[in-house]
This record gives sequence, C-alpha cells and structure tokens, in this order.
Amino acid sequence: MASIMLHSNMNTSFMSRLTAYGISIATSQQSIPSISTLGNTILSLATYPDPLYSTSPFSQLRNIPGSQLNDFRSRKGLLFDGKSKNTRKDGAALAARGSNARAKLYLEKSTLPPGVYDTFNRNAPGKRGYGWGDHGNINANRDDFTQRSHVTKNWSYVDNAWKLVNDANSISTAFRGDRVNVIDYQPSGSLSSIYKWNASAMSLIPGLNETQDFIKFFFTGPKLAPNATKEKDDVIVFRATIGSISDTFNPQWNAVQLMGRADPNYHYSGYSRDVSLDFTVYATDRDELKPIYRKLNALAGYTTPDYSGTNIGFKGPWMRITVGDLYNQMPVIISSLSYTLGDTDTPWEINIEDDPDMMQAPLMVKVSIGFNVIGDWLPQKGGQFYSLSKRFDEFGSLPGSDNWLSDSVTVQTIHQTRKDKFNADAKKQIEANQKYTSTTKTSVDSVKRDIPGEIVFNK
Repeated sequence: MASIMLHSNMNTSFMSRLTAYGISIATSQQSIPSISTLGNTILSLATYPDPLYSTSPFSQLRNIPGSQLNDFRSRKGLLFDGKSKNTRKDGAALAARGSNARAKLYLEKSTLPPGVYDTFNRNAPGKRGYGWGDHGNINANRDDFTQRSHVTKNWSYVDNAWKLVNDANSISTAFRGDRVNVIDYQPSGSLSSIYKWNASAMSLIPGLNETQDFIKFFFTGPKLAPNATKEKDDVIVFRATIGSISDTFNPQWNAVQLMGRADPNYHYSGYSRDVSLDFTVYATDRDELKPIYRKLNALAGYTTPDYSGTNIGFKGPWMRITVGDLYNQMPVIISSLSYTLGDTDTPWEINIEDDPDMMQAPLMVKVSIGFNVIGDWLPQKGGQFYSLSKRFDEFGSLPGSDNWLSDSVTVQTIHQTRKDKFNADAKKQIEANQKYTSTTKTSVDSVKRDIPGEIVFNK
C-alpha cells in the first residue's frame, strides 16, 4: 500500500546535492534566507524521495503500547509498512559540537517511533522532567482524601525540627502533586539542594530525588553566590508561574542653570535600578500547602530587620534572586512585597475533617515583589547588567561562548583581574619552589654520611 506522502521527480544525482549545498551556503552567508531555504529544500528532495516538509501518515497517529507520551513528529516520513524514509535528528547539531550527553540522548530518542516526549516531558523522573505532577493518574488510590503521602513532614519534639512521617500508610502513598511546590523552605540549603524535592528518595537510583522547573526561579540568602558550592543559607523556591517582569534603570540628572542660557545644563549625579515581578502560587495537592506557606513566610522575613548579633541595633537583610539565566543569584534588597491571599477566584482549603495538622488557607496566592538591585559588579557604561552566563568563579562570570556578554567592559575587567591574580600566584609558587630547591641543596651538602650510601635530609 502506498504511503500518504508527496513525491518528487527531481534528479537525485550527486550534482543536484552539490548544487543544493552551494545554494544554501552561499545565500545564508549573504543573508538571503528565502533562497537559502530553497537550497535546503532542493537538498532534501535530492537526498530523500520524499520532501522534509511532510506529515506523519494517518496510520501512524496512534500510541505505541507501553509508551505513555508519543511525539508524532518522529514518525514524519514513515510508510505504511513502518519503514522510515525521513526520521528527525533533533539534537544532532548540538551533539556534534561537543560532549553533551543530554543532546545525544535527545537525538537518540528523536529517531525512535515514540519520540522524545516519552523520555523528556513535564512529568518525567529526575531532571528529564519538570515535576508537573501525576494528578490525572487513573490508577491512583483516591479512596481517602485525608491520606498523606510519603513527602509529608511532622514536627519532632526530640529533634526540634520537621521530620518525614514514618507511618506505613503515608510511606506507601506516592506523592502525585507538583514536585516544585512541595520543596520545603530550606534554612540551611545549598546550590545543589535547591530542586531536591524528595528527602526520602533512596540513592539506588541517583537523581530521582531531584527535579527542575521550566524556568529557574528561586530566592536564597546572600551567602549563595553563583560559585559558592560549599556555602549554606536560606533557599526559597517557587514554581515559575511568572506573570510579568519589569526592569527599570534610573539615571539621576540634576539641572543646573547657567548664566546667559535659558536652557539648563545637566549634571549626572547617580544611578539606581529597580526590578519588579509578580507570580502566582497554586497548591495542587494538600501536601503542598505547608511548604508553600512556610516559603511565603520566609520570603516575607526579608522585609524585616535582623536583630541577630551582639550589638543592640538591627541590620537590614539582603538576598539573591535567580530567574532563568537573566538573573543568576543577583544581589537585591526587597523594596516592596504584597500577597493577595484571597479574591473572588480563590479557592480555600476548609479542613472539613478538622485535621489538627491541616490549616484553613487559600489554595492560590498572588505575589507582587519589588527589588532594588545591588549587583555583584560595578554598574558602568558598556558593563554587564544581566547574568546571561553559565560559568562563574569568585571574581564573576567567565568569558566564553556560554557568556553572551563576554565582550562587555565588566567581564573583560574581571577577567584581567583574574589573570593578574593567577600570574601573581604563579610567581609566588615559582619563587617558593626556587627557595625550596636552594634550601634542599644546602641541606644535602651539609649533612654527614653516617651510613654509606644514605643521605638524611634536614627538615
């Protein structure tokens, strides 16, 4: 039976493919995308008997047994007999550019009939998914809505801390809610623990106790700089249901009236920067309510004074915020924070069964927050105002292709400081080695040979 696909009578000779490559390369370099696309089309027709822009046969639009999610794009070009004429190769270019295990796995999965969605999806385990939750599982036990899951914590009077429940029913009940929402406030967290949602996960399968969000979004204490992998501080992570973000740069100019001029002269006197964003927190499971409100309470604490210490005064707290790669642990102070705890669209947990461990609280909270940006770097013309970098050290972001602002004044200045420090340390090491070599030679020349053939070094 013939396939439901378009066919072409174009020449599939070597010269056709060579011509197509030439058209594609030449026109892309001359910024003529429409003709470059035509070259790619000619290449595809010369390489395959079917064009790249074809659809999956209707007979292939079915779920494969044992595969929960199917990506029908991977079956584009399949014939009715199941033979592939034109499989997708998503991730091939990235895998070819370097060692990227995730890209290679993505490429492998994109060439198979289930596609990548069976491996990478919103609820896949570990960091292949986004912790969305398994709310619609038809096999879940829904006999008792008061049943707690294995991630629930009780207060331990012995340890004076929250501890995981240990009753058999809770341990055997899997958590099906949002795995980002259920991450608790961490007063002594680290950069590596931010998205660890399941404290009870066994280490037999590494990574299952972690998840990720579509967009990184969390707040931390000031100690957790981008490179501070060994530090501990507050960690407050929310699902990135962000409504809007605004970033305002405020130069300050003072008007100075000069004699003989009607128009004023302006003197630059200062600069400030404000960021505001709003997001909404939704509880999708009863076990999410406690950690959500503990995190909201901790965030509100950063608007109040800190009385810790030996002096009689107080100090104001500052924090760091991460939103995607725009702000990577950006130092800020909170200038405003408001919670909309209830409106006409807000459902509540009413605790109808009068559970002593459950509270009556809104299931949705709208958060609006404003910051004054402190920044890790000197604000200056040509400088770096967004992180947009993947690698950091104690000086700042490292230059490279994974830093979109590598040529900024900030990155270049920091890199020169880094090189000067490296050269100074190397010089000290060379001098220390030379001194050690000279001292050792003197010691060897001065020792006595008490035993023939044996030299005892002075220490």
